[in-house]
Amino acid sequence: AVVSTQSTGNNVIISDYDCMKALCDLYNSEAKKLVSQTNSTKREPASKPLLRIILHRTYSHAVFDPEKLNSYQPFSPEVYGETSFEMIDQLIEDVPFEKGSTFLDLGSGVGQVVLQVAATN
Repeated sequence: AVVSTQSTGNNVIISDYDCMKALCDLYNSEAKKLVSQTNSTKREPASKPLLRIILHRTYSHAVFDPEKLNSYQPFSPEVYGETSFEMIDQLIEDVPFEKGSTFLDLGSGVGQVVLQVAATN
């Protein structure tokens, strides 16, 4: 598949490692510029309602057919379960995360839990 980028006008072949790496490098470079332009060194996390929307949209783009995630043989190694926004919110409130803490989600599925924890800390 080929994706056209608006900022450069170039086409990116998403199955080509070098093309994707170049696109990621460009994204990271631009993100660093934006971060360096901000006056504040302390950024407030997104509000819970906004974070919920962001995570939902990210999930919707990553998972086209959620029902397929549950097409597995019961009690097999392929078992997939999702954790709700509310449950992770409760975990974040109950577990004291300190600067430099490491959060590890074993079997992180599509990464919603990691994204939510990272976005709130």
